[in-house]
Amino acid sequence: MKKTVIVLICAAVLCAGMCFSACGAGGEVSTDHILADMYNEGKFTRNDIKNIAALMSGRVSVVGSADQSTDDYVVIPFTPKTFDPLPEEIKADIEREFRAENEEYDDAHAILSFEVDGYFGKYGDYYVVHISYELEDLAAPAVCDLIIVSNIFVGYECRDGGEVVVYSENEGILR
Repeated sequence: MKKTVIVLICAAVLCAGMCFSACGAGGEVSTDHILADMYNEGKFTRNDIKNIAALMSGRVSVVGSADQSTDDYVVIPFTPKTFDPLPEEIKADIEREFRAENEEYDDAHAILSFEVDGYFGKYGDYYVVHISYELEDLAAPAVCDLIIVSNIFVGYECRDGGEVVVYSENEGILR
C-alpha cells in the first residue's frame, strides 16, 4: 500500500512537471539580440540586463511567456546603477567603426546620418549604446521588435531607424 502511494505521488509530480513544460511555464524567454547573446555567453549577468532595461525603458518588467501581452508584463522594483557619460574617445571609436561597417549597409538604402544617442552603461569590457540612423529612400515605416533577455523586457528596437549595439575596445561593435 505504501509503495503504491509513493508511486502515485511520483507519477503526479512527474505529470505536473510535464504540464508546466508544455505550457511554457518556467522556460526562459529571450529574443534574438546581441544582449541575449552576451547574457548567454556569461558576459552579462541578469542584473546587468535589469540595469540596461531600467536605463533603456525606465523600468524592469518580467515576461512570463513569449506570447504574453506587453500589458501583462509584471513591473518589479529595481534601482539602476548610473554611469558617467560615455567617454568622447569611445563614442568617436564607435562612430568611426559604425561608419566603416555601414558604408555599404544595404544595396537599397544608404545611411544618410547616424548618431550615438543612448548610453546604457559599461559592463566589464563592454559598452552598451543605441545608435539611431536615417536611411536613404526609406518609404516603409520602421518595424519595431521587442528586446527580451532572460524573461526581462529590455525595450524596443526599431529596424530601419536604429539599433542597440555592444562595443568593446578589443572586439569592436558587436551586433
